[in-house]
Amino acid sequence: SEIYKDLYPLGETFQLLLRILTEYLDFNDINNLEPFDKLLEKYSLPVSITEFKCNNGNVLLKGEKASFGWNVENASSIYFNGEKLPQGTQSKNIRVNKVGKEYFYLEATNGINKTKSTIELNIVNVPIIELTSNKFKLKKGKENKVKINWKIANAKSATLQFSNKEETIQLKDSLILHLEETSDITINVLALDNKTTISKNILIEILNESEIEFTSDKQYSYHKVPITLSWNIKHAKKAELNGKEVDFES
Repeated sequence: SEIYKDLYPLGETFQLLLRILTEYLDFNDINNLEPFDKLLEKYSLPVSITEFKCNNGNVLLKGEKASFGWNVENASSIYFNGEKLPQGTQSKNIRVNKVGKEYFYLEATNGINKTKSTIELNIVNVPIIELTSNKFKLKKGKENKVKINWKIANAKSATLQFSNKEETIQLKDSLILHLEETSDITINVLALDNKTTISKNILIEILNESEIEFTSDKQYSYHKVPITLSWNIKHAKKAELNGKEVDFES
């Protein structure tokens, strides 16, 4: 109707008046109607946001999903960062992709009263770990030394883990390791959010040197007289005879 169109721009105040009108129309007995001022007082109680928080903390990694939750009293409408939410909504998830300070607002209103609460989040970069070694394979019994180098960014602290040992390390450094067996070298870093741990590892293998037994049934032979070749190969990944791949034993 034209009246509805004229009153709609009043926004939340119109919604409040509409609720009061609806309550009046729902009564069958006019003697039980509450005075307008009583209903207005009933529907215009002070609005309060009793809780508004980010469930995963106030420092988040870039790309992480922020999970917000809240509790509100005496509100007919709730807005999150200016977006009106469906009635009864008590949570919202938002992925944060911009490094630095981010602000999130919750506003609650009942048409007469309103209140607002703000959360400040600090968005930080994800840790970057560079880990290298001068060798990744060592000959068993002949080599046992490797030099590893690392460079770490966007982290609070770091540890180096290998051979059932763990030690605190600088964010940029190098180290010579003496290994007697195949070892997983792992760097664990604590992110700037002070809760997330990120790891990177490399594998240093200690391998037996290949062994080959290669014999012939004859040292000399006549033309077109066959000879038999035999071999036994250990600690190898692949074997070839005159350019053709062969089994390790024949």
